[in-house]
Amino acid sequence: GIKAAYAVSEKINLMAGLVDGIDSKEDNNKAKGVIAQVVFKPTGELGVYLNYFRSDEGVTEKSVYNIVDAVVNYQVNDKLYLGLNGAFGRKNKKNWGGVAFYSNFVFSKKVSLGGRYEIFDNKSGIRGLLDAQGDGTAVKSFTMTANIKLTPNILFKPEFRSDRYLKGSNQFNDNNGSFKDNAATL
Repeated sequence: GIKAAYAVSEKINLMAGLVDGIDSKEDNNKAKGVIAQVVFKPTGELGVYLNYFRSDEGVTEKSVYNIVDAVVNYQVNDKLYLGLNGAFGRKNKKNWGGVAFYSNFVFSKKVSLGGRYEIFDNKSGIRGLLDAQGDGTAVKSFTMTANIKLTPNILFKPEFRSDRYLKGSNQFNDNNGSFKDNAATL
């Protein structure tokens, strides 16, 4: 790909470029994608990133992706970090999107705890998230991750995750061999 960046000021940066494609390091056709980014950092603690991507990803027929992505990061203080990420896309008149809220709290030099809540809607079936029948679905997930520095070179990261799919999107196999729409993982 080819990229160019321009610093409008100390607080605003622009980037634009041409890339081979999306979701793969291999180009599946000769079409080039367009990417753009605006970065706004009004303070050292707050960063806002707006991203855009458009590309024809079709191999035998036109298949245009448009993706808009926004990220906001905020270091509230030396202990608390907050973030928000939203991504919305369209391909051949079908939409998908998701939002994630994440945080990290530092208890000490050796222990911190992060949390993440995500919603991803792919009811159109255009992205990779499908139900067991191959139809589009949606999922809500919650994750808690501890970061424990056991030594300067060893980080222990126990994690708990809970996923819940749309009612009827039974993705997970329980101990009895039945499928259900939710699962918890440790």
